[in-house]
Amino acid sequence: MISCESTKENAEYARALGALDFVPKPIDFARFKVTVDSAIGSKQKAKPSRRIADAAERQRPGGIEEMRILIVAAEKSDRKAIGDPLEKEGFRTLNAESARKAVEVIQKEPVDAVLVGFQGERERAAETCKAIREGTEGSRRLSMIAVTDASSETILASLKGGADDYVTVPFDPVVLVGKVEAHVRLRREYDLRLEEVVALCVKDALTGSYNHAYFKARLNEEFHRSQRYERNLALAILGLDNLEKMKAAFGPPAGNRILSEASQVIRSAIRSSDVVARSGEAEFALILPEATSERILSKADLVRSKVEERIFMLDDRKTDVTCSVGLASMEILPPGGTKPEQVKSAEDLLGMASMALTRARGSGAGRVEVFGK
Repeated sequence: MISCESTKENAEYARALGALDFVPKPIDFARFKVTVDSAIGSKQKAKPSRRIADAAERQRPGGIEEMRILIVAAEKSDRKAIGDPLEKEGFRTLNAESARKAVEVIQKEPVDAVLVGFQGERERAAETCKAIREGTEGSRRLSMIAVTDASSETILASLKGGADDYVTVPFDPVVLVGKVEAHVRLRREYDLRLEEVVALCVKDALTGSYNHAYFKARLNEEFHRSQRYERNLALAILGLDNLEKMKAAFGPPAGNRILSEASQVIRSAIRSSDVVARSGEAEFALILPEATSERILSKADLVRSKVEERIFMLDDRKTDVTCSVGLASMEILPPGGTKPEQVKSAEDLLGMASMALTRARGSGAGRVEVFGK
């Protein structure tokens, strides 16, 4: 944030320096305090990595992703006055005449920022901003800018209602575009950083597949979905049979390399709706929702053969790795005629697949065994 004389040149210079906002002199300290509080409460304060910054820069208008701005104002003429300068700069604008309509649009369309226009109505300013915030609570947080008159009361009401920033009428199109671009840039930088954090929480650092904690949570989720909609769910546990021998012969780093490469092979052989996770030291779990029994068996055998066909280079030597698979499905009846509804939990399904894996390894390894057959 920069404090400067209120001129177009100073505003442009502040934006060029990377400022999110600027405060014109003489300073209204009540307005200044709320603006600072709003910025601190909603913006990512950590400096983004170069990779994140570069990715965000590529997402400017005309780039990989188009910026989509929702304009909320009761009058069509107000929506047009706000939208025209944005469209000239390459933004795509969406329109809504009320907070309720705005929430409906946000729930259906990907939106980068919301501009709310009103003048001289302090209570409506606060109510509109608050209604949009409350209506979109739980979803991706959007940047919201109030386009309002220059009265401190209306500006403060909109900021306290949930707006992140404001532009006063009559506005300079350069300032309007600059503020929207700055807020969208910061929001996308935040989203990219959040994706990185989420990936660190759910991915196994060595293999790049999902980790064990995510696997257990996702298995439970898919199990309950299978029961609710009466759709099949299958689980395969893939074990690398001779990994321990490889680690003993070539060292732990060689074993890690095998795990990493095997994970890539498995992920390349499945659908986007299937889930691969590292479930043990030398094991991977493959969750297969809504698949037929025939497809489940062929998919498990395909993955097994893909891993075994892969040539692993260890100390400049070609090395083969065998893979055993234990498979369990909600459609497969265990011995004794047990009914499918007796599989009461995801843990039951996991136990069935694990028992099938043990049988596969005990039968000579390098094979697929199905629980109940």
